[in-house]
Amino acid sequence: MDSVSDQELIEKYKRGQVQAFNVLTWRWQGRILNFLYRYLGNITDAEDICQTTFLKVFQKLKHLQDTQKFSAWLYQIALNQARDYFRRKKRQSVLSLNQTIGNAADDTLEAILADDSELSPDHDLQQKEMQKILSESLQRISEDQRVVIIMKIFENLKFSEIVDILKVPEGTVKSRLYTGLKSLRTVLERSHLGKEVWKS
Repeated sequence: MDSVSDQELIEKYKRGQVQAFNVLTWRWQGRILNFLYRYLGNITDAEDICQTTFLKVFQKLKHLQDTQKFSAWLYQIALNQARDYFRRKKRQSVLSLNQTIGNAADDTLEAILADDSELSPDHDLQQKEMQKILSESLQRISEDQRVVIIMKIFENLKFSEIVDILKVPEGTVKSRLYTGLKSLRTVLERSHLGKEVWKS
């Protein structure tokens, strides 16, 4: 079923073909897990919320009217589950940013945000360390800013898709992205990454 569209899989599932839902889960669970990990900052929590998300999808998918917006609907469920998790959790452990990050001053913001698959083996160790710092730093900015940065920078969603997920105007999304990146820059500089990281 690899060549079958999400919309076709949804229709198959609505007709009682559970295997179609399994294919949808296989197709999307990696992206949703990555999104939740960056949002929550904890892989164990992200895995739990990811399972809860797809359980909700399994329960509600038959009622989805506009199947063309399945991906936005899926991210919305994941985000709501993550927000519910934060509301339930009484205390959040604050992760220390006092990390030794080697030659971070020689890296650019683009390198920090790059996908691991694009890096040469010589940079793997440093990149993992940088990604850890970035993940922790994302937890230090506002939730509104963090979710937009993750959706746009990491998930590569279109502004129109983010609008559908968050139910806010496009101008608001762009404003949160701009101010969020400024906030993230400040946090990263305070964690000793240095202003050199932000050179173009």
